[in-house]
Amino acid sequence: MEIRTIDVSEITLGLELAEPVKNLQGQMLLSAGTTLAENHIRLFKIWGIQSVTVNYDEDQAQKETASSLDYETMAILKKRISWVPMNEYEAEIYSLAVQTISKQTKS
Repeated sequence: MEIRTIDVSEITLGLELAEPVKNLQGQMLLSAGTTLAENHIRLFKIWGIQSVTVNYDEDQAQKETASSLDYETMAILKKRISWVPMNEYEAEIYSLAVQTISKQTKS
């Protein structure tokens, strides 16, 4: 796993903060270890945060594929199952489930 500093526009859902995010006054907005969601991205934009430091690993590419799909699809899947992938195989299953639901809701 490596640590990367990325622009807020590059954030994908499910990334984990490697360092706390603070505003210009030094107040902590989010602590390290927080898994980023849509509301966090809005918070960063409101507070003028331009970049964040995240944990990034090889399995992250699979999470990014799922994250690039429509947010509503992710919400539907969360309602159907309360489970978080713990390894690359589970992440692939999760990604396939998101893709399947996405196809169903768009047709």
